[in-house]
Amino acid sequence: MNILEMISLINKIKADFSKFIDNTLLSDVYDIDSQDFMIIFHIHNMGEQKVIVNDLQAKEFYLGMNVTYRLKKLKKNQYLNVSSHPSDGRCKFVELTDKSIKLIGKIFDSLPLLIGEEKNKEFIQLFDSLKIFDRIVIKR
Repeated sequence: MNILEMISLINKIKADFSKFIDNTLLSDVYDIDSQDFMIIFHIHNMGEQKVIVNDLQAKEFYLGMNVTYRLKKLKKNQYLNVSSHPSDGRCKFVELTDKSIKLIGKIFDSLPLLIGEEKNKEFIQLFDSLKIFDRIVIKR
């Protein structure tokens, strides 16, 4: 597989995954969409309690959205807390709220019922791979 085929495949997977999130996992959640969920998911995957907003903006190239707008929306809907750095007010931190952590738990708990146990194992392996990829991309 060459690099162009790989990029095309990644874009297709991302689009299909966004549809799956919107149509299945978030079908009863009306204040966020798949793009918002992906930000929550990326913050969750980064494994830190507080994440610097610039780290998320650095990933904007593959999130495909205006991160600042999305963060304001997620804060308004109580999925994120936003705070300033103690010595540099220009630097902002975001952290997940209980509401977003519960949403992530609900989604992961519902996956086996929606896609079957075997596919769920593959899904978990994919998510673990994405966690590693997130950490590599952020540290570049």
